[in-house]
Amino acid sequence: MIDVIRRGCTVAALLIVFTHSAAAAEEPAATPYRPSVSTPATLSAPGWLEVEFGVQRVEGGDGARRDSLPYTLKLAFTPDWGVRVGGDLHVTNTDSDGARLSGVGDTALILKRRFAVNEDAAFGVEAGVISATAKSGLGIGHTAWSLNGIYSADLGSYHLDINVAPVRLGEVDAG
Repeated sequence: MIDVIRRGCTVAALLIVFTHSAAAAEEPAATPYRPSVSTPATLSAPGWLEVEFGVQRVEGGDGARRDSLPYTLKLAFTPDWGVRVGGDLHVTNTDSDGARLSGVGDTALILKRRFAVNEDAAFGVEAGVISATAKSGLGIGHTAWSLNGIYSADLGSYHLDINVAPVRLGEVDAG
């Protein structure tokens, strides 16, 4: 666990140095994503690397749980094109008997395209691949493909993001 914290701090420090050295006189606002809820059609400010880290816990009804440290790196090349790399820096799965398995999680690479309707609305499409970089028992175990259709709109003081995202999980084990 200490190695994971060290690794995370090193990555964060390097990204802070990178983004600070690339900073201009006027810094753009961040574009937060909510991958467990929805993703907006809007991309980050072009040329700026945005980094998001989090903590997530998913509990089962039988005492099983999954704890993870998710991250996302976002880089837009233009207001309409960008990429995102994300995954879990660390995952710990605890089964209902208390047995634990931990390590690095899977990694996703996503290409994003925005289609502006006007200043208040846009459509977006994300195409991605999830690489099974986690050891057995911590990730999906196979390469997966995703496609996300997005509609975003500002409605006065409210914001709306609608996502429709089929995912092909890859091969299914017999039985």
